[in-house]
Amino acid sequence: MSEKVVRRSLVDQVHLFLVQRIQNRSLQPGERLNIEELAREFDVSRTPVREAISRLMQEGLVVQNHNAGPCVASFTKEQELDVIRANMELFRCVFAFLPETEDPDGLIRELEDHIQDQRQAFAQDDSDAFHASSVRFHTALIERCCNQTICQFAMQTQRQMNMFALYFQVENNYREKSIEDHQEILDRIRRGAWEEAAALMKQHNAFALEYFAHI
Repeated sequence: MSEKVVRRSLVDQVHLFLVQRIQNRSLQPGERLNIEELAREFDVSRTPVREAISRLMQEGLVVQNHNAGPCVASFTKEQELDVIRANMELFRCVFAFLPETEDPDGLIRELEDHIQDQRQAFAQDDSDAFHASSVRFHTALIERCCNQTICQFAMQTQRQMNMFALYFQVENNYREKSIEDHQEILDRIRRGAWEEAAALMKQHNAFALEYFAHI
């Protein structure tokens, strides 16, 4: 299905469309990104497509293949495990700064919405929607980190991790645990128990690491 870009913040919108396609595997690892074809599909010039792809390369989602041009990045199993480990460490840093967030009530409301979306997607057995809502839960936490350097690196590893997170979100027992973990993290944040929330997030990510290592 083709999306047409609304003519504002074209680079941001093309970037978002491509990120979504990479994360839901509409664009497969190793697949070439044809700038002219994408420009025609999105009904934009080639310039915003090039800039969006350049941003994806900086984020590690796209690599420059000298024989085929820009291609969706592919990771070995060990590289994927390294990304998850890095993501765990960066989330530890994120939670160190989250108590300083300017709008904790807004964060709580946002996390509540994402968990509700997860529950609905789980009930409807919609794996894509479940993955998207899980991503939004983690991303919301990163975006509230007031240390911009940590935020930047955490967002990069999160995007990379999202490329293969679908692998360990296919089983119902994992999805149920994901919802339970997110709810417990939210409960601690609601009580202002940030250290407990950070410990639960560490356990949550450690479970993902262990689960992924054995699939």
